[in-house]
Amino acid sequence: MLETRETGGSAGNGPDASSESEWSIRAVQNILWKRRWLVLVIAAEVFLVTSVVTFLRTPQYEASARVMIERATPQVLDGQDVMPMAWNEFEIQRFYQTQYLLIRDPQVLVRTLDHKKYPLRAALMPRFANKDDQDGGEAAAPPTDADLAKWIRDRLEIQQLEYSNVVKVSFRDSSPQLAAQVVNSVVHNYQDYFVKEVGLAPRKKANEFLDSAIQDAQAALKDKEEDLRSANEKAKLKMSASESEMGNDRLKSLYLGLTEAKARRAQAEATREGYLDSGPNGIASVRNNSQVQFYREQITGMQRDIAQLEGKVGPDWPRLRELRAAMVETRVNLETVERELYAQAIESAESDLAIAKRHEEQLAALYEAESSSADDLRVRSQDVDKLRRAYQQQEQVLKQALARRDEMALGAGLDEILRQQIVIVGEAAPPDQPAVPRVKLNLALGMLFGLFLGVGAAFLAEAMDNKIRGGAHLSELTRLPLIGAIPRVEGSAKPRLVFARKKGRKKGKSPGTTPVMSMEKNHDVEESFRALRSALLLSQTDRPPRSLMITSALPGEGKSTIAANLGRTLAAFGSKTVLIDADLRHPRLHRVFHGSKDRGLTNVLASSLTVDEVLFETPYKKLSLIPGGPCPPDPATLLDRERLSALIDDLTGRLGYEFVIVDTPPVLVFADSFNIVPATEATIFVARSMSTHKDAVKEAMESLRKVKTRFVGVVLNGEIAEEHSGSYYRYYNYRRGYYRKAAESRAKDAEAVRDPEKHHQAV
Repeated sequence: MLETRETGGSAGNGPDASSESEWSIRAVQNILWKRRWLVLVIAAEVFLVTSVVTFLRTPQYEASARVMIERATPQVLDGQDVMPMAWNEFEIQRFYQTQYLLIRDPQVLVRTLDHKKYPLRAALMPRFANKDDQDGGEAAAPPTDADLAKWIRDRLEIQQLEYSNVVKVSFRDSSPQLAAQVVNSVVHNYQDYFVKEVGLAPRKKANEFLDSAIQDAQAALKDKEEDLRSANEKAKLKMSASESEMGNDRLKSLYLGLTEAKARRAQAEATREGYLDSGPNGIASVRNNSQVQFYREQITGMQRDIAQLEGKVGPDWPRLRELRAAMVETRVNLETVERELYAQAIESAESDLAIAKRHEEQLAALYEAESSSADDLRVRSQDVDKLRRAYQQQEQVLKQALARRDEMALGAGLDEILRQQIVIVGEAAPPDQPAVPRVKLNLALGMLFGLFLGVGAAFLAEAMDNKIRGGAHLSELTRLPLIGAIPRVEGSAKPRLVFARKKGRKKGKSPGTTPVMSMEKNHDVEESFRALRSALLLSQTDRPPRSLMITSALPGEGKSTIAANLGRTLAAFGSKTVLIDADLRHPRLHRVFHGSKDRGLTNVLASSLTVDEVLFETPYKKLSLIPGGPCPPDPATLLDRERLSALIDDLTGRLGYEFVIVDTPPVLVFADSFNIVPATEATIFVARSMSTHKDAVKEAMESLRKVKTRFVGVVLNGEIAEEHSGSYYRYYNYRRGYYRKAAESRAKDAEAVRDPEKHHQAV
């Protein structure tokens, strides 16, 4: 166990490594339990403030109505709207934002004051009069319509419901009836405004514009009709254009035929040029001719036979010469046939080209003649056609304007149609419950926020608190097991024994053979030292360490008290123990056991006296002490490793001591402890609860680990039992009650022995 702890505390692990475990779940639980009253007080204060603010706040009732706003007017006629809109995502968002602004527009809200169905002026005037009375001033001027509209606008909320066409209009006030009346007045006023100002007003202006446009179109049409009649008489042409249309059809037909003839001529030229460039083998009719294919097959067969014979016979073999001669003759025949066929193909292509050219020339002449005739006709009728088109256009404009006016005349009941674009889905009703304050929610949030603030304050207080608070905290900080926790004992801070002796002697017993508790409250302290002894004996598997160094970070941690009482506990259980006061600068153990400081460890290390001469037998059986002795000029030099090792070996060997306990100076004050580390088998580190700083413990542990100190564990001195968890606290009180009952029982037995008659009467 000791070797494992030494490796875990080597220089490879810095002191900051222990901070990783400080915020474990157990550490958080300990912090919250330790600071539970701070958390509860802050949570209670926040909850109380929240409750007071909630119950003192004036209830506000929220009334709301739902309005469905359609983007376009229902299409009841075939004609388009007067102001058509191309809807896209941007235009849709702009439309709805415009409607929201219209609902809250001050000029629109002014109309709600004198609404036919929901007038607000009479309902709002008393509210402003009460406000003036509460201010305690003189009667102010009555509010204007703009003031009333602003008051409504500031309390009006508009919200689109879940990406739909439905809008929620809400209003909050201390009066539920007034809140509902304001909302209903606002939505109905908006509907009326939309129908009259947005829907009907533009259409009325459009109707007036159409009447004026129709009159102008009729006058213009009459003028164009007179111009067209005059032009026809001058040109002696009929109003009909059938003759012109027939000429255009013929010209179009000739043009299409000429285009096809040019295409055929170009194709014939391309065919002839292709035949001339490719040769006989490039013409499909030559390649696919049956006689040409027959000759080619014969040549291929002869070549195969010649190839087979050349590897078997000589070049003069008769059959081989016959095949070669036949192949030459066949090649000549093949070329003759190909030339004839090629000449025929060229002649055919040239004949086709000549025919295509003649046909093209004929169509071109016809087209030219027809085009000249059409141009003459077109020149003569151009002015008439222009006037005719102008007349037809003006006539069409007049017809459209008349049809549009007829459609608008059919929409005389358009106001009802426009009201379907703004539909009030649900009117507002006076609410039964106030919207704010929401008592349950506020109280729940106040409690949660208070707990959150309290927990934060607890962790802040813990971060600012730099002292060791408990055994678990010390163990996590040092990364060593907690082998002992000594409860706090009231009294002087000087080293002392928690065990005391009865004065005098009993027959057959030497002084100091049986430990007796000095007072009832020290029973738990004695039990803690017994637990420390048990942990020490079980610290190693083979045997406990025989030489122990007990040290601390700073003075006043209680290391000398721990050393004295641990030695006393070991001796009380039959283990021969010796205490060495190695704090040569400030020796104190001789005062605990009423010894002399004239000679001690200083004399042994200086070789002026032997161990036997300075060894002091305490009043307690099997417990000896080597005092510090006179203070030397340089204790660090005197505390030599070899001398201390020889001294401890002499005590455990020749003198037969089972345990050697060395009380050393504080680690952060003097370097004497570092010279003692190699001479001892193990070290116990002592810290005082609510006194020792965490930084001091970290620095001390880092220094000790640098010299490869072998630790048994840590001991917390001055522990406050109330700071522990509930289970430990119950065990602590149970142990105190147990010892109290045992002490009372022993007192009664002693009283019965001294006065039997009185005891009998009491029973």
